[in-house]
Amino acid sequence: MRLVWRTQQQSGLNRLPKGLRDCLLEQGSLTRYLQKYCRSQFCLQLKDQSWKRPAHDESQLLGLKEGEYALIREVLLRCNCTTWVYARSIFPGCTLSGAQRRLATLGKRPLGDVLFADQSTRRKNAGYAVIPPTDMLCQLAGVNTNIGGELWGRRSIFQIQQKPILVIEVFLPAITKCMNTGK
Repeated sequence: MRLVWRTQQQSGLNRLPKGLRDCLLEQGSLTRYLQKYCRSQFCLQLKDQSWKRPAHDESQLLGLKEGEYALIREVLLRCNCTTWVYARSIFPGCTLSGAQRRLATLGKRPLGDVLFADQSTRRKNAGYAVIPPTDMLCQLAGVNTNIGGELWGRRSIFQIQQKPILVIEVFLPAITKCMNTGK
């Protein structure tokens, strides 16, 4: 089943508890935002970074040709060894030219550190979706398909120096509990 990404107005975010809704709507660096809520050790774990074919809808959003490869970076945002967010960033080859070559060598550095430090960066096409446990994104995040309940995700296209990057973030059960209780 294909995910349905909706705008903020269409998404149903208003029915979420305020803490989780605020997290999903954060316009700045998600990593910086989450660090404020983690009262212990916060870390970014690089799960994978390699050249792959993006999913069909990801390729379409980025205007890639069918079968074209892109650099796909997958990270986990963790608080005290508990994963809060799975993030997937897709960098078309054309994006990784000029000064943006450095994006291919971020390692454990948050992508937001680069994006939000560059005055040319613009976020567009923000979308939100309920993600069922059987979706590819949950599987990539390592979520147990028997967890029940709904997970939320957001995706945005960032333009840095007019070069696109697709960022998808899946908010996992641990962050949902944390943001709902305010802890």
